[in-house]
Amino acid sequence: MKCDGVQRQIRTAQQTIGEALKEAGYEVGPLDKVTPTTNARPKDGMTVSVVRVRNVVEFEKQSIAYDSLKTFTTDLRPGQVKLDSAGALGEKLTRYVVRYEDGKPVARTAIGSEVAKKPVNKVVSIGSRGQYTSRGEFHTRRMLTMWATAYEPGPRSCGKNATGRTSCGLHAGYGVVAVDPRVIPLGSKLYIEGYGYAVAGDQGRAIRGNRIDLGFETVREALSFGSKRVVVHILGQERS
Repeated sequence: MKCDGVQRQIRTAQQTIGEALKEAGYEVGPLDKVTPTTNARPKDGMTVSVVRVRNVVEFEKQSIAYDSLKTFTTDLRPGQVKLDSAGALGEKLTRYVVRYEDGKPVARTAIGSEVAKKPVNKVVSIGSRGQYTSRGEFHTRRMLTMWATAYEPGPRSCGKNATGRTSCGLHAGYGVVAVDPRVIPLGSKLYIEGYGYAVAGDQGRAIRGNRIDLGFETVREALSFGSKRVVVHILGQERS
């Protein structure tokens, strides 16, 4: 007889193994595994084993990640960043039924879960003076490193026939940039590091591939920027 980590020999006149176990002082639970079965007839030299089985409900904690959102505002200087909310992880509790045999876990089945604590999003305000600045919240869908040049809406940058409007009908200037629509679709909302919030509102023959032309209000500002590599965030509206 093997039971509860102890092996012993017993003699019995009982007709079934179940009765013999009871006679020997062993209580068999409803989940315990007895080999051979409790209805089997005892025989000389037979080895009977009892495996104690129990099911226990256990909980597992899991962290829920928070999103990082950007909101653009004219209350800050262009490009200035302000942390509005640092963000906090949420917590999810998952319930499992764990099956133990002789004290060792052998199986685990999920039976449900619940959010014990919702995550708190990280929110950053970014200064922009573009006329298309939005106070909505955004997240970065895609990020590109691009070669940036600068323009102003007058004839020096846009030629003698400059109208002050882009090919999309927007007022040219700060916050409106020219892109290659094959790379960045027209109308996309962007954040350009070191420049601020912008909208892809124009295209040009010289703007091909991984290039972007940033709008400024004056010739001096455009010349001061010159040309350089910038990191461009293509933004998507955060949906609730």
